[in-house]
Amino acid sequence: MNFADALTEVYARGFDYLSQDDAGRTRAVRWLNQAHQELCEAYPWSFMQQTLTGVNMPTSAWFVPPRAILNVVWESTLAPVPSADPQDLVDDFGDLTATGNAQYFYLLLNIAGGVAGGSTLTTYPVDTSQTFRVTYLFSPPDYDSDSSQDLMPPPRYHDLVVDMAVLKAYKDSDNFDAYSALSAIVDRRVGEMATALMTPGLDRPPAIQAVRGGEAWGTY
Repeated sequence: MNFADALTEVYARGFDYLSQDDAGRTRAVRWLNQAHQELCEAYPWSFMQQTLTGVNMPTSAWFVPPRAILNVVWESTLAPVPSADPQDLVDDFGDLTATGNAQYFYLLLNIAGGVAGGSTLTTYPVDTSQTFRVTYLFSPPDYDSDSSQDLMPPPRYHDLVVDMAVLKAYKDSDNFDAYSALSAIVDRRVGEMATALMTPGLDRPPAIQAVRGGEAWGTY
């Protein structure tokens, strides 16, 4: 399903009045884009990952703007470089322009006008002696109403993006009974999607890990 098809589905769910004028179409497109982005950013899905190879530090050579860095490794040894908060590095080491073998990496989000394309990844010390492999998460762009670009989740979950956009339409129309009923379905479907796509290897039973306070659970 491409974005234009998904928008047609939103209209067909009882919101065809939104297609009657520019203001309504603008709102429907915004809600569908938001729903698409929310689902794509709900978990570190594999379909939202990009890998750069042969990276020299520092770099801003992104295929698409980064949302988060998953890992940085030396290409020569595949040894990982740990992440660090740049402010902590300033507190500990002062001058971050020093060169040498990388001990940490950090990402600077140089956002101007809402565009993160200038975001810079570098190491401390700045390691110019070798290349790195960088895997990162990105966010989907905003699509226009007539976009033929396919939605990014696997096709069997495209209807979930539509459901999430319809939730926003229900909220806007103060139909909170329908909102609550659909919200429960969306929550269940997102959980099913996470189970299907985020489950680790099946060679052993997953272990259950409780987070402090018992408010969140995870498997590994």
